[in-house]
Amino acid sequence: LDYTIEQLIAILELMINKRHYQLTDDCKTLLHQHFSEVVNCRNFGNARYVQKLVNEIIFNQAQRVIEGDKNQLEDIFLNQITLTDIHKAIVAIEAKSSKAISLIGFGR
Repeated sequence: LDYTIEQLIAILELMINKRHYQLTDDCKTLLHQHFSEVVNCRNFGNARYVQKLVNEIIFNQAQRVIEGDKNQLEDIFLNQITLTDIHKAIVAIEAKSSKAISLIGFGR
């Protein structure tokens, strides 16, 4: 089953919200752009890809909060997903998938 870009964003937002995080509108714009680039890739895993992306986003958000300014530790800051969190997650997933592809070919 192939989801539309809007459905993928809705699935991601639902997963994020269930974990009590919030996406901003600029995050949704970045996600729309990203999904429109990867949705037609041969190995695109649809909802499985979204789950991986959510896990990376949450990991990046947690690292940012841990390393962040202690004066900003309020609820809005603690549950906010930023463009940086999403961008780092996309880069991490692309790095992992390119590594997996090179392993399949035994580094050739």
